[in-house]
Amino acid sequence: KQFYCVILSVILLFFLVLFGIQGLKVILGIIILFFLPSFLILKKIEMDNFDRIFIAALIGIGLFPTVVYHIAMIVSSMRLSILISSIILLTFGLFLNIK
Repeated sequence: KQFYCVILSVILLFFLVLFGIQGLKVILGIIILFFLPSFLILKKIEMDNFDRIFIAALIGIGLFPTVVYHIAMIVSSMRLSILISSIILLTFGLFLNIK
């Protein structure tokens, strides 16, 4: 667990040094919107943390944009659909971990 915190800190520091505060905001947004919901959903499955992280990144690349697209067709506002889909996916991931 400490290893993953160090890796995350190195990644955040890299983006902070290379791109400044905007780069840090972008990488935190990517982690929160793309990675975290699918990681929380996969937490219920028994597998190694490395496998869970890798699969969560791959699922996040496909899952979040798909949900945003379909909600944008209903709401017709891209910013609102991003907010709604991130709330839906994070709530779903947290709900699976509570039970």
